Amino acid sequence: MNNELKYNIYELQQFIQKTYSDIKTACDIAIYQENNSKYLISLGFLNKSYITYLEAKRFYRENEELASVEFDNFFDVYDKLEHELKQVISREDKNPSLLHSRLSQFQQKVENINDLIKVMQNAR
Repeated sequence: MNNELKYNIYELQQFIQKTYSDIKTACDIAIYQENNSKYLISLGFLNKSYITYLEAKRFYRENEELASVEFDNFFDVYDKLEHELKQVISREDKNPSLLHSRLSQFQQKVENINDLIKVMQNAR
């Protein structure tokens, strides 16, 4: 594997991890916190995750050698999770069970990507 590909894999992984961290924080706040400002705080983390998501998607599309169903699935599941989180925030939903389910699906996709990246990095 050439150094440029290794670098691109590393960069995309960093974008994905940052996106995951911020949207997980946003969801955890919306699901578990019990204060009046939780939706506003959650929205802030959602905005941060969306900025990184857009950068990850742009980087992915510009680097065709990274093309993989796992990455495509990550972006699709993020879109569904983001939509559900926006619904919870806009309705101030007190029972976000679907959001919890979407977050679990998203976490699985991130794990799948981490596994794929390990395989890609070990390929010679």
